[in-house]
Order: sequence, then C-alpha cells, then structure tokens
Amino acid sequence: MIKEIDRFTAISDSGNEYIVVIYQKFIDASTMDDPNKYIPGIKSARTLDGQRLKRINGNSFEIVGTGEIISRI
Repeated sequence: MIKEIDRFTAISDSGNEYIVVIYQKFIDASTMDDPNKYIPGIKSARTLDGQRLKRINGNSFEIVGTGEIISRI
C-alpha cells in the first residue's frame, strides 16, 4: 500500500512554484497475531502534476524530466 505522508510548496531559482507530494510504501507484515501489521518502506516524491523528483537533501529536489532544482519554502 502507498500513502501520501507529506505535502508542501517548493520554489525554483526562477520563481516557479510547485506542490511536492511525498509518498511512502507500506509493506504488509501481517502475522497470525497481528493481521493488520505494516512496516514503512521506501519514500518517493512527485510534484502535484506528477513529475518525478530526485531528493538532493532534506529540503531540495531535482525535477527528473527538466533538471530544475526546487527547494522547500
């Protein structure tokens, strides 16, 4: 299962604003004793319009298709 875990505004040096959505995969780790157990897995980021992002650091991302760098505001 994949869930949205964060959403924020980011801006590029040229002044373009984007909404960044952070998703996290949760892995089914159910057991007989705990049939609803999930463990957190990998995170991914996209702009609200679906462009893939590569994390540079905690506050900056590169838009994969354009190479544009955006930073959380």
